[in-house]
Amino acid sequence: MPGTRCGRPRPIGAVYGASKAGVEILTRYWATEFGGSGVRVNTVSPGPVKTEGTSAMFGAQVAVLDQVNARGRAGEPHEIAEIVAFLASPASSYINGAILFADGGELSTLPD
Repeated sequence: MPGTRCGRPRPIGAVYGASKAGVEILTRYWATEFGGSGVRVNTVSPGPVKTEGTSAMFGAQVAVLDQVNARGRAGEPHEIAEIVAFLASPASSYINGAILFADGGELSTLPD
């Protein structure tokens, strides 16, 4: 959810940000509503991930994705898939209503 977790909305993307906020609140409500029936509801919120789509979107500037987090690199699709697989497995049976941020450690937005 670019620009919303740290309270710094960007000048564009209001609909995108609102949709991400909607997913987060639905996760929390549905986890409460359906948890008693054994249904677990969790959300994975990935940061930048290098895919064909992001390469097409950023073109020659795709390297900028490697500068947005503490890890110094964008995620790989398999890393997000492994998180989803964990959440779908019995190993995560006590996790419900969580928003898991898989963003490599978002950089601080505080001034230098």
